[in-house]
Amino acid sequence: IPGPKRLNLHAIYLESDTPVSRDQIKPEHFKNWVEWAKANQLGLDFNPSCFSHPLSADGFTLSHADDRIRQFWIDHCKASRRVSAYFGEQLGTPSVMNIWIPDGMKDITVDRLAPRQRLLAALDEVISEKLNPAHHIDAVESKLFGIGAESYTVGSNEFYLGYATSRQTALCLDAGHFHPTEVISDKISAAMLYVPQLLLHVSRPVRWDSDHVVLLDDETQAIASEIVRHDLFDRVHIGLDFFDASINRIAAWVIGTRNMK
Repeated sequence: IPGPKRLNLHAIYLESDTPVSRDQIKPEHFKNWVEWAKANQLGLDFNPSCFSHPLSADGFTLSHADDRIRQFWIDHCKASRRVSAYFGEQLGTPSVMNIWIPDGMKDITVDRLAPRQRLLAALDEVISEKLNPAHHIDAVESKLFGIGAESYTVGSNEFYLGYATSRQTALCLDAGHFHPTEVISDKISAAMLYVPQLLLHVSRPVRWDSDHVVLLDDETQAIASEIVRHDLFDRVHIGLDFFDASINRIAAWVIGTRNMK
């Protein structure tokens, strides 16, 4: 894969000889990643891991009704921001930290407002610590639905577009997180009128958020054309989000990355 590259890490990829609670992660747990990135001239981006944990088992994290559980995830995201800023400081290129949460309901809920009120307050607490924008960039990511959250997703597109606009964070647009007939190439120019930066998760949804390997298809080319035509290189961060495990991992990585490049 020619040209400059970046690696996107999740918080669960920390390295430690002893178990570390997610609300206690520190830059030192990612020191080896940074040294490896320096040696290979790579930038690093980051993500809090708000899933696959006993305190996310009931489907809620930052919007959880239990104050103790919600605070745990707030503290995890705050700790993750410090790790992200460490990446940017050490590598000389800002780390984009994207927040995605699985919060939602499998079936109809009587209260769609309260979880969003809690998420709004939680996110405000998460980003309350001022960090150097030359080292760290906050991004938030919406989703239409998920397995186990078919009927209601707390962090909807409308919620996060409003949040990113009002708080001037970056907005993440994932190609697989909308209705099957929607395309993010048409959303770029609209979102850029309101938010300072965009993070793209380029993927290939097949009938749902299946994350098939990216092809050099019409939508991939349309996404790239929007960036080029409007000279958005300084405001758009291109990330890849596909993981079709049914084919060779190296082939998937190389094919999808080269198609986007």
